[in-house]
Formats: sequence, C-alpha cells, structure tokens
Amino acid sequence: MLINGRISDRAFGRYRRFKFMLKPVLGRVNIFCVRTEDDKNRFIALGAPADRVSVAGNLKFCGNKAAVSGANVAKLKAALGIKPGDLVFTAGSTHEGEEKIILWVYRKLLRDFPNLRLIIAPRHIERARRVRNLAGRKAAVNVIDRIGVLNEMYSIADIVFVGGSLIPHGGQNIIEPAVFAKPVLFGPYMFNFKDEAREFLANGAAVMVKDKAQLRNNCKKLLSDAAERVRLGENARTVVLRNQGALEKCLNASREILRYA
Repeated sequence: MLINGRISDRAFGRYRRFKFMLKPVLGRVNIFCVRTEDDKNRFIALGAPADRVSVAGNLKFCGNKAAVSGANVAKLKAALGIKPGDLVFTAGSTHEGEEKIILWVYRKLLRDFPNLRLIIAPRHIERARRVRNLAGRKAAVNVIDRIGVLNEMYSIADIVFVGGSLIPHGGQNIIEPAVFAKPVLFGPYMFNFKDEAREFLANGAAVMVKDKAQLRNNCKKLLSDAAERVRLGENARTVVLRNQGALEKCLNASREILRYA
C-alpha cells in the first residue's frame, strides 16, 4: 500500500522514460492513496491499475500540533530574551543564501519596529553557527540549533517566513505555521509544495514575495496591521482544517486490505 503518494513535475518526466520497468512494480501494489487528482493521473499513466488508485488528500494537513500553552509562552519568550510587548518574526527552515536576505529585511524593519525580535531556524542545524556569525554576536537575533522546536517558534510568532522558497530549492512546509493561525509568507520557489501554495494563495491565506524588497514591504504591512495578521492567520488555519481527512481515508483503505489478507 502506498500512502500519501505524490509524483513531482520533475520526477514524472524522468519516470515516463522508464515506464516499461515501473509498470510491473506498480502492478504489485494493492492500493495507492495519493494526494491529488494530478498525482492519480500520473500514477495511472506510469502503469498503476486505475481501479487501485484513489485520492485521499495530503497527510501533512492532518498533523495536530498544539501551540505553546499560555502558561509557557512567557517562559519561552523570556528564555529567548523576548520581552512583553515585543513582536516576533520567525524565519523557519531557511537555506543557504536566505539568511542574508532575512537579516537585511530585519534590519530595515527595526527602523519602524524597534521592538521586533527575529528567530531564525535553519533547515540544517549544522549551519546554525555560520548563521549566528552572519547575524553578529551583538544582534538581538535568536538562531535555533536544536531539532524538534520549530513548531514552538512558529507558535509564538507574529509573522512567519517559510524558507527554501527565496532560492530555487522548492520550499518547505507552510502547513506547520498555518496550524497555529499565523500569517505566512514565502518566496516564489515552491515547486515541492506547489499544491499547498496554490491552495493557500487562492484562499487569501498566505503571501508570496518574489524578492527581499517585497518581503520587507509585506512584513511591514503585516506588522503595522494586527487585524490583517489575524485575518491572514485565520484563513490559513481554515485551509488546514478544510483539507483534513486524509488520515481516515488511508486508515479505511488499510482496513480493506487487511480484511482480505
């Protein structure tokens, strides 16, 4: 059984050249639970039996991550040097080349928002020291060098930028901050999360920026308008809730297989 099946544009182009090899392999799979209609059509085009392929949706929407509790918010912020009344800008899953842009944007924003604090969580934590050096030791910037705390950083943010998207990497998971009803910004390179990005943008649930100037301008707008931050964040959480259900569909399909195993 294939769960959360997906074939990217680039991969599909490669796989088609080897369809004669893939078809016998795909024929041995009992059922395919795939993310979208496009994925369904691609699996069938590569040789998967059409009656075994169904669209279940994206399991990434099914994560139920709880925000930091009210009692712990102050403690976490204090540990990070964030004072009551400060605004928090979290840049998550950033890649090489993006931190320079984030830091440039942050320094520009400080002119209008001196109480703005920046959290950078590099996608690969072994880069944390390099990012810290890039920020400068005296800068009021928190660079995360631990695994498993990104959701906490999203949870306490006022605005969020999701990395891997201002450089041609393909983007990172924009659903994670949306779970917490945070206003999400990302760059133009979201081909690894194409469907998610399209869904968020179509529902006014995120902002796409093409460069550092647009990132600065849109961050400034959001930081100046608390109501707009709330509106964008609530739209984001609505998109997440509306797209849940894939887990139950996959479990039902599993039960069908096991019943006749």
